[in-house]
Parts: sequence; structure tokens; C-alpha cells
Amino acid sequence: MITFKDFQNKLNVPTWIKLLLNEAIDKINNNKELEAYKIIKKCINLLKIELKEDQFNSDLIFLIGFCYNLIGEVPNSLEFINESIEVDKDNLIYLITRAELELENGLFNDAINDFSEY
Repeated sequence: MITFKDFQNKLNVPTWIKLLLNEAIDKINNNKELEAYKIIKKCINLLKIELKEDQFNSDLIFLIGFCYNLIGEVPNSLEFINESIEVDKDNLIYLITRAELELENGLFNDAINDFSEY
């Protein structure tokens, strides 16, 4: 599975967002889910503010979706990841992440369609 550390350097988002998200992921890895949840919700809110300033930044849109996935909000996650793909149709990070999310949630036909297109 693709992880944030695998692609964070390729994202055009503020460094402080990446740092916050890394902190949240460390909390998850150390069984501090409540603390992680609070940080991730903060990241989502801050990313949405950034997005108002840069509406077509597909990395901001994708990262909102990625954050929603971290807290288990799959429909919101897919909504934002789909939107990021609409902006940047050829971004493999977005496509692979969406397909993995679909597979993890039993959306097998959608995942097959994602992988068969490329």
C-alpha cells in the first residue's frame, strides 16, 4: 500500500501541512488515535482554507481526501480524491490511492476499472 512518506515530497502543499500530517501518522502508529484524529481534522480544515486560495491545486484536493481516509471517512475521501483526479487525470499517485481505497472497501469493480484504464 502506498503511504504518505512515499509521495509527500511530490506534493505541492505547504511544508507545515506535511509536518502536521506526519505528526498525526506517528500518533496513529503509536496507538494515539484520538490525538491523531484531532490533528487530522485540523489538517482538513487548514487544507480547505488553503484550497480557497488555490482552487485548482490538485495536491491540496487530494490531500484532503487522503486525510479523510486516515480517519475512516471513505465517502468524503473518495469525493476529494475523485475531484483531484478530475483536475489531474494522469497523476498515478491519485489513481493508485483511489484504487487501493476502493479495494479496501469492497468496491472491486471500481478498482478494476481504475487499474484497467492504465
